Amino acid sequence: MDEATYENLTPQQQSQYGARTRVAGKRDEEFEAYACQLNTDGPKDAAFFMVQAKKETSPEGVTGRFGRDKRRQVLAHFEGLKSHQYVELIFLLEIPIGQRPVDTLNLDQQKAASPEVVG
Repeated sequence: MDEATYENLTPQQQSQYGARTRVAGKRDEEFEAYACQLNTDGPKDAAFFMVQAKKETSPEGVTGRFGRDKRRQVLAHFEGLKSHQYVELIFLLEIPIGQRPVDTLNLDQQKAASPEVVG
């Protein structure tokens, strides 16, 4: 929001916006503006999750780079796969990263563009 509009707001409405900052325009322009803060209590609301994240990444919460906790995370991701994604996953796992085709191709085009994988 530009400064002129911000100045016409009530103090309660202004409290929903952050401090004035410089914002890049479409070209090489810069504007002074106020950004809307959708949840001004966001940091306080997220504090619980930040503490949990720290606990999970602490040495006690991780059993090594490829330990039991990492295995559980991988298995949880596998459970979220759709049936058609298994074929794609197997296909991509067999191809070295440097030789993988571009993502803009569909699966059949990717298979045709890929080098032969020796199993």
